[in-house]
Amino acid sequence: MEEKNECQFSRTPITIMFLISCLILMGCNCNNNNVDWSDKDADFLIIQLKNNRDYELREKAVYLLASKAQQERDKVIPALTHVLFNDEYGLVRAAAVDVLGSIEPPAVSAIPALIEALLREDRGAASLRSNELGVHEAAIKSLREMGPDAAEAIPALTEVFRSDERYLRYIRDDAGLAILKIDPSMHTVKEELIERRAVWQLAELAEAGDVSLVPVLIQSLNDPDPPHGSTPGRAAEALKDIGTPEALDAVVAFYIQELDYPSDYVRCHAAEELKDIGTPKALDAAVPVLIQLLKAPETMDDVRKRAAEELKDIGTPEALEAIKEFEKRRWWPF
Repeated sequence: MEEKNECQFSRTPITIMFLISCLILMGCNCNNNNVDWSDKDADFLIIQLKNNRDYELREKAVYLLASKAQQERDKVIPALTHVLFNDEYGLVRAAAVDVLGSIEPPAVSAIPALIEALLREDRGAASLRSNELGVHEAAIKSLREMGPDAAEAIPALTEVFRSDERYLRYIRDDAGLAILKIDPSMHTVKEELIERRAVWQLAELAEAGDVSLVPVLIQSLNDPDPPHGSTPGRAAEALKDIGTPEALDAVVAFYIQELDYPSDYVRCHAAEELKDIGTPKALDAAVPVLIQLLKAPETMDDVRKRAAEELKDIGTPEALEAIKEFEKRRWWPF
């Protein structure tokens, strides 16, 4: 027994030293991540991409290179393309893809690399190092932002759009959106997005000017069984932005239904949206619910505060009288 205790005691200093070393290393890493490189030139940042062992700092260098791209395209684009295929961390590679897509004018010379990244075979890995889905998603976004300049990517995007791979199910519809941003005449792709009820992508197309999708978005507001990732609220947001009488009537009807939802947060949000629309029908529906949220003792304070602010903005006699009455009764500040 004495031997065992003595052995344990002898290991204790080693354990303590190990823990101290870990804390020191963690501290060093935190300090490194707070360094300010905003005044560094492109050459310095490119060196960090190649030599710095901290992947978070390499990611920071990638995003800082975005501000250098317009003046030093000949340096920045090849450096980011190199990162895309050689950095061991998917987060850094995805950042490189993201920046390549944001460069103006478009980095057309990088399109073949973006296509290759989109179609590379090591799909399905989900670790921090690989994160290939993030790379594919960033490649689709970058090609979409390049618009018609990325026409050569349409076959690759079509392959992803029509893929049955389970791994790609979360980004297939984004590939369809990218195709239509590059070439709006691809009507079969739009028809497939409608068939898939891809509300987020259809809403973005509608907001970009495709008013032929308004009836589709209106129908999605009352979808009893929306597909995974599809939310009626996104359709309502797009219809509200479009602002045609048909679109606004549908949105008002949708948010009036939301006023009956059990959650105070949902009801308050619906009333806020109706107030923003501002039609007589919308305000007539919103004001009683906001007054109820203001007065109900079980209403959360943050919801109550939002309701009071909305009633003040509405400014009708009924709304102002409710606030005045509430101010007399309450004894606590918001």
